[in-house]
Amino acid sequence: MENSNGTLTRRRVLGTVAAGAGLWGSGCLDSVPGNSGDETASPTGTAPETTLGRADPDALSAPYLGAEESDVVVRAWEDFSCPHCRTYNERVVSQLRENYLADEVVRYEHHDYPLPVTEWSWPTAIAARGVQSRAGNDAFWTFTAGAYENQDDPGWSTIRSLAEDAGASPDTVVEEARAEYWRPVVEADKSDGSDRGVSSTPTVFVNDHPVSGNTWPEFYENVVDAIEDRRDG
Repeated sequence: MENSNGTLTRRRVLGTVAAGAGLWGSGCLDSVPGNSGDETASPTGTAPETTLGRADPDALSAPYLGAEESDVVVRAWEDFSCPHCRTYNERVVSQLRENYLADEVVRYEHHDYPLPVTEWSWPTAIAARGVQSRAGNDAFWTFTAGAYENQDDPGWSTIRSLAEDAGASPDTVVEEARAEYWRPVVEADKSDGSDRGVSSTPTVFVNDHPVSGNTWPEFYENVVDAIEDRRDG
């Protein structure tokens, strides 16, 4: 969220953040830093009985935009229920897509860090990985763009509709999400983020350098500066 002069405002209880959030200091904050996933993923309580089991934590690679391989990698840890992440995608990622990712020189990676902000933080992240598995990398980005657009209207019907729009079987995606099949992949992402000092979303690194900003324009410019420094290096 922003005020009239573009300065980020606080949505949840915020304090001193970890290195990954740096100077920004505003965002959706993990109430239990380092928590790698003991929250339930099912908004309706216990997941239904299933024979699906759980996926291997390394079954899926990080979804990416831009270059498949690059010496410059932007990594962002996000929660699909976090309003700051939605604005970050609108104000920062959109510009990166246009100015740095279209030429496939820089690699941009999404990483999951469900806090959770709402009860749909985990199910949406798990469903997004199901879409990635069933329909591919591009489908993941189609689904997640829709997830942010429909952030104020979460639910299984929304997940089903977004999965179908992305070209994945909606029945399969919902079944796997309700059974938390891809949860180990999301947990591994969150654990990796916690190891790096992530405790709020969005948190962004360019290679191993944490990037932040007091306003969205400043945040974008700082990401660009970090990219250019590493491209020149």
